[in-house]
Amino acid sequence: MGNDFERLIRTHAWAPRVTPRDHVERRALILPGRGYTVAFPLLHWTCTVLHDAGWHVHVIDWDLSELGRDADDQFVPYAAQRLADDAPTADTTLVLAKSLGTVAAPWAAQRGLPGAWLTPVMTDPSIRTALADYPAPSLVIGGDQDHLWQTDAPISGTRLEIGGADHSLEVDGDWRASMDSHRQVAEAVETFAATLT
Repeated sequence: MGNDFERLIRTHAWAPRVTPRDHVERRALILPGRGYTVAFPLLHWTCTVLHDAGWHVHVIDWDLSELGRDADDQFVPYAAQRLADDAPTADTTLVLAKSLGTVAAPWAAQRGLPGAWLTPVMTDPSIRTALADYPAPSLVIGGDQDHLWQTDAPISGTRLEIGGADHSLEVDGDWRASMDSHRQVAEAVETFAATLT
């Protein structure tokens, strides 16, 4: 199955003109949503925060137009491992994932990697279990208007729930509140990442 997935994946350093290196002190592996790439505001700002704090930010682009949702549980861990293999090695690794990317939570938990999980798919039992018993530092962020979020789900790490926010962590009909929501997320990621060094 892995060879079938290869053509759907492209990994690269997030920041332009990054000098390739074999090893870095800190790296962040970014796993996007199904259609929510690092070009979208929430991931753009979190990547910016990490890059500005000195992290090597490595991202994955995927084209899932030919892949059914029933393959998510196989595809996402495969993609996460590919991203980890392609990025420089590091003393500290942070996994930051949005929505579909949070399917990698069990993969990251098995490796004891700190994780920042944005709008996790809490309706998925494997994600819910991984985040309830997460063995490493974790930050879990969701909006109370997101149908995939569960306010009462147990979380072993730090939880940030944003009132009025949907699955994009935006507030419908209120651009100011949406920008404030994204600022809260960026600041939470900045604070969390600083604890890992």
